[in-house]
Amino acid sequence: MMSRSRLSCLPDDIIDDLKRHLSAASCGAVRATSKRLGCHFISEDYLTRRLDDAIHNKKLSGVPAYIKRPETALQRVTAVRSSVSTCLRHFAAFAVEWIAALVTMAALLAVVFLLVPWTLKLHWVLQVPFWAASFYLMGTVPHALELLGDEGMTRVHNMETEAFTYFREMWRSAWRALWIWVRSRDRKVRSRVDYLLRLLHVIEEGGCWDWTVQLIYYLENSRIIPSLLIIIAPADLRQVGSRALFDSRPPAVRQLSLISHRLVLQLETADGPKTLIVRLQRRANGQEDHLDGQLLTFLTPSTVPDTLPFKIDEFNASDPPTKWDHNIYPSFTDLIIHIASRTARSHDGAFDERPRIIIASEIVHGNDQQLQSADRQIAASRGPVWEGCRRADKCGGTPTAHETILILCGDKAGDEFAVSYDIFLPVAQVTAAADIVIRWIITTEPPVTRHCRPAAQRFPRTVAVVHKKLLR
Repeated sequence: MMSRSRLSCLPDDIIDDLKRHLSAASCGAVRATSKRLGCHFISEDYLTRRLDDAIHNKKLSGVPAYIKRPETALQRVTAVRSSVSTCLRHFAAFAVEWIAALVTMAALLAVVFLLVPWTLKLHWVLQVPFWAASFYLMGTVPHALELLGDEGMTRVHNMETEAFTYFREMWRSAWRALWIWVRSRDRKVRSRVDYLLRLLHVIEEGGCWDWTVQLIYYLENSRIIPSLLIIIAPADLRQVGSRALFDSRPPAVRQLSLISHRLVLQLETADGPKTLIVRLQRRANGQEDHLDGQLLTFLTPSTVPDTLPFKIDEFNASDPPTKWDHNIYPSFTDLIIHIASRTARSHDGAFDERPRIIIASEIVHGNDQQLQSADRQIAASRGPVWEGCRRADKCGGTPTAHETILILCGDKAGDEFAVSYDIFLPVAQVTAAADIVIRWIITTEPPVTRHCRPAAQRFPRTVAVVHKKLLR
């Protein structure tokens, strides 16, 4: 390894070109070789600049952001306030229990200490009623307990046991929280430089981010992601897993593993409301990926069934066909789109932020022939794009029905709301598309009126999008 003086003798353009050809893993290895030379060659400022360039080159500007070191006093105050609010939000429930217990204990101690001086002054006065009360209690309390009977004594004993168990669990939870905090200090993201190196590896080795960026915009306009920018924290990088686990996954899965745990969906099921967190997990055997507890299988050209109603002309290894929950999807991003479409919806046009489901016939107004023509074209087409609109397909493991979601609006940076066209039809009618079982429009456009007017009047911009994209 050349010395620092020799390295500084090289022209700047050669040094920059040398650094440019180093991967994020190689940058970490160079830093580990020498605290003096390695840290000077791959400095924090260099990693910050390279990360900014990677975000720009991958066309990720405005979507993810990373935690930057505060430079001004205002930024430091903002960072401290954000950290404090995050800590309070995570430990609020835990703190309330302990604060209540401590306040109760402090109140009891205060009462005792306040009464001590008066007790000493009135010692002789209080002595007579004290002994009288003691004599009375010694005679009446055992008698009262006998009156309770065996059942009453059992209840008293159970109450004492529950109180003891409650305080014991509080004590254990305190030690458990302390242990988790200590263990988290030894997690893989140990320093700011390590944080930058891992995030740089995720962005540079994640492949082409174009489809994922469009998907993130769609999720944001569907009210699933609260807002953009998405600040990538060390906890997000821990969800990605080790470098070996990250590299073993297809690029589309690598990218979404960074934010999938942020996708919290409120679903309406037959058993009632359900919360689904789209979290990717690798089981202990190191070979199986699971999503919400269900096995996630990435298909190869030889394992794709021939009976699928949709055709996969070109196998895309970066976003492969996926089988999950007994359904088959042409790609992993198609799976995420269909999961997102299952979120709770509003049917009554109420003023909330949930997606609204509208029967397509309420939007097209007599243009059924044109809509059926569009259905036939969609069913006969192939690939993830139809007439410039993102398309996502799904069918059962033993195909009985075919569902297609067409994103008409919401997957671009300038879109203010999301509109999708959902078609559900039997496999026998995929090519003919004569009798659509289900055909609806899902929109997040806020209704312009509270009155019970037709959907076309409540959602005028959705009507314009449908006419522009479908009824040509």
